Amino acid sequence: MGAQLKIGSGNTTAPDNVLEVEGSITVRDKIYAGGDDNTLGNPGKAGQVLVSQGEGLPPRWRTLNLPIIEENFFYLIYNNSFTDYTDDGNEDNEGLSLGSSTSGNNGPYTEGTARDNAMFSGFQSISGLTKTFDVFSSDNKVYVTFEAVAHIGSSALNAGVDFSCGIFVGGATQSSRTLRGIRRVTLQQADTAQYPFITFTQIALADELGVGSHTVEVACKRNANYNYTGNLGIGRAIQENINNFVAKTSLKVEVYEAPQTFHDIIED
Repeated sequence: MGAQLKIGSGNTTAPDNVLEVEGSITVRDKIYAGGDDNTLGNPGKAGQVLVSQGEGLPPRWRTLNLPIIEENFFYLIYNNSFTDYTDDGNEDNEGLSLGSSTSGNNGPYTEGTARDNAMFSGFQSISGLTKTFDVFSSDNKVYVTFEAVAHIGSSALNAGVDFSCGIFVGGATQSSRTLRGIRRVTLQQADTAQYPFITFTQIALADELGVGSHTVEVACKRNANYNYTGNLGIGRAIQENINNFVAKTSLKVEVYEAPQTFHDIIED
């Protein structure tokens, strides 16, 4: 036989629930979730909270895993790696093949200059490495790591090239991206081996970006020739001693933030 009970009100109107309490409740022992006529149900464990499972289902004890956040500490919020290499036989869209021209500004280059400034005349973007990421806190540090193989097709002693690759971070358009890091590299034939190549890595830091979406772009330029006017491959093979898989570019974006808003992660 069922009944409805209302506690703590002078209003005699029948409650909508089996038990309705207007006021505070002090519980000095267990609360059992679930159960039936023959079992008490689950009393939960230390640190768990009672969570609704929705209409028609009993509540359930759950564990909330909340990160321990220290003031003024930065935490890795986003981490992803990219390459422009695809094993589809189409090499035209992978890396860069720069001809003999060294026209345009050959440096030095100034941090914070917009990508579309005349300073970067002659720079070509590696289109497959132009990527977008999000920032959720105004207190942030973004590390961008770029790596590739540079390759030339010379067998002449001391033949080589100088080139520069820059990392730009900003908005969706080149005019809103600025230089955050650049390296000038020399690739030169030092012995009788043919078709030299080198692996080079550079890291750039972009900090205090605004909250929202941002874009990273990598662009390179040929600065000087040394007894060699053939193509320079950056992330692309020029001769058969390596292939595009070996020469491929890679880009890693790491976003560190001092969090201002947190989302609870709920696990059983």
